Amino acid sequence: MPAPRPARQPGSPAPFFDAAAGRGLLAAEAGAMARALAAMPALPWLWVGAGGAPLPALDRPRGVLLHSAGSATAGETRYAGDLHCALPWPIASDSIGMVLVQHAAEESFDAQRLLDECARVLVPGGTLWLSVLNPFSPYRGRWWRRGLHVRGLGAWQARLRRSGLVADSLSVQWLGPYWRVDRHDSGVAAMDRLRAGVAITVTKRVHAAVPRQPLRRLRLATQRGIVVDPTRDQAWSTRREMSR
Repeated sequence: MPAPRPARQPGSPAPFFDAAAGRGLLAAEAGAMARALAAMPALPWLWVGAGGAPLPALDRPRGVLLHSAGSATAGETRYAGDLHCALPWPIASDSIGMVLVQHAAEESFDAQRLLDECARVLVPGGTLWLSVLNPFSPYRGRWWRRGLHVRGLGAWQARLRRSGLVADSLSVQWLGPYWRVDRHDSGVAAMDRLRAGVAITVTKRVHAAVPRQPLRRLRLATQRGIVVDPTRDQAWSTRREMSR
């Protein structure tokens, strides 16, 4: 029987999130995920994590856990966990209150399709929490040449817009260490922009079906400051002439 083929080439570096540096960043994000989920109503939620990310300690009964499981064919990302599937997920549209994507988009061969799928399964008013690596952090030396598709914040915002998620509901928080693995802080100050990770929160909003309303007639202001409706004044003059 032939020996099984290794998942990676001999001598290549281990996946970033399997190493201590990656686990340190994931630990810094665990608290932020728990706080984001606590602010959500009691709706089902979905967690999609990177291949080496440990399962989050969250409210399990109403959650679905998935993680990247490599690619079965070129250009396609497979997912394992509670479901074994590829995109699109076997999840009904408009059924998930919050989707937590923890660096899975950076391991995906089709990150745009992943974000499109997140937008599809979210209920109107649902929240997408997306954590990505910060390419401007000194920490980038720890994930260099690890096979991750790291992009800037502007590129992720553009992808979210293409998925139909409105940009005016977006908020950003910088998480994790600057360089030391054991620093698990967060913030939104100027220096925090050098932290290893970025958490992007965006809400799915849909346009309400508002019926068309007739335009209101414009009114003219006289010199004495009295508002006069010309059509109403003309109708009143007509009635006076008829009464005579």
